[in-house]
Amino acid sequence: MGDLKHNISGIFCSILMICMLIFGMICIVIRYQQTNQTDPGEIVSYTFCQPLNFIVAFLTIVLNVSGNRTKIVALITRLSVINGLLDNYSRLQSTKSRNLNFNKMALVMITGIIIPFLLYDSFNYGRNYSHVLSILLRFSHFLNVVIMLQFCKFVKIIQNSLTKLINIMKTYDINTQRIGELKKMWNKTRKIQVSDIVTLRRLYNDIFETVQLLNHVYGCPILLEFLRQTIGLTVNFYYMIKYFYNLEEYTFIQPYFLISKLLWLAMFLSMILCTTVFCHLGMLESRKLSSQIQKNLLQFPMDKEIIYQLQLFSGQVSENKINFTAFWFLQIDISLLCTALATAVTYIVILIQLK
Repeated sequence: MGDLKHNISGIFCSILMICMLIFGMICIVIRYQQTNQTDPGEIVSYTFCQPLNFIVAFLTIVLNVSGNRTKIVALITRLSVINGLLDNYSRLQSTKSRNLNFNKMALVMITGIIIPFLLYDSFNYGRNYSHVLSILLRFSHFLNVVIMLQFCKFVKIIQNSLTKLINIMKTYDINTQRIGELKKMWNKTRKIQVSDIVTLRRLYNDIFETVQLLNHVYGCPILLEFLRQTIGLTVNFYYMIKYFYNLEEYTFIQPYFLISKLLWLAMFLSMILCTTVFCHLGMLESRKLSSQIQKNLLQFPMDKEIIYQLQLFSGQVSENKINFTAFWFLQIDISLLCTALATAVTYIVILIQLK
């Protein structure tokens, strides 16, 4: 009975948010038709950035209602099982504290920075336009930020799982030990067994499948959100350049305009930076695992079956690479950050020339 009430309340809240987002989208279209903007920055903002804001939030909620919710539960369950097995297998200290630190950081960012800024910006934006439209815009942006942080959290957990896997492989690496230290270090190393490698290969395969599931669940919203953030970065940079280049035309604008644009720039840039860096670090952990397997293969003497399993493990890591993608269309890493910045600079120049 409790689960039924919970599901009904969840569906009701989802439908309510969908209706709010559709209403906001209609308001944006009406607003654009009434203003007849001629400024290139305003045209791009009303045509792409603000509608994408509602579209991403709307798509995320619809996908969650239609089936992504069960996939997210499966994703959480799978990650929990993988980390539990790795902790039990390695007998190493759990990395739950790292996940808790990320949760605290995300909570501080949301409650201490993002929400106060969105409320401040919504109030000032609403003074010149509509308070209802302003609130709906900032609400949809808040939903998109939460989605990005949730994606980053899953990436961080996967990175921690790969780190545990590397640490387990290191316990089998006795190459670096001196003969005189062998007895002293004995308790920190174990003799490698065929069953150990097979188990680790299965765990890596579980991690790889989890990454594929993560790309499937968050792929489309992440792709559209990256597009929106790049456009938002471009438009706000354009406003800042225009503000300092034609300062005499902005004497009527209150100081909140400059503060708002700077904070929006910081928010867009920080979200792109956070997502790309987390994903890039996760991919680097996969490469470290491959390097560690090669170090294990250098141990001598070693049973032929163990060498064969390590070679299979090395081939598995090379073939099933850990890659975080936006709907398999864009690979999310540092190169995507450089691409977004280069694209923003290119279109800023185009907007200035159009003006």
